Amino acid sequence: MDIAAMSIMVSQYKAQESAGILLMKKVMTSARQDGDALVEMVAQSAGGPVDPNLGSSIDEYV
Repeated sequence: MDIAAMSIMVSQYKAQESAGILLMKKVMTSARQDGDALVEMVAQSAGGPVDPNLGSSIDEYV
């Protein structure tokens, strides 16, 4: 294999590696944002029911 062909292969490998790293960064950022939004949504819904009597007891029929 000559030097020119090897240089092209190395250049293509570096470009593919860079593209893969950029894609992984975007995926990680998106996952972090989705996780943050989920945590915020759970925190907002964890305030409990509006009526404090709701959910405090259950009816049993035998």
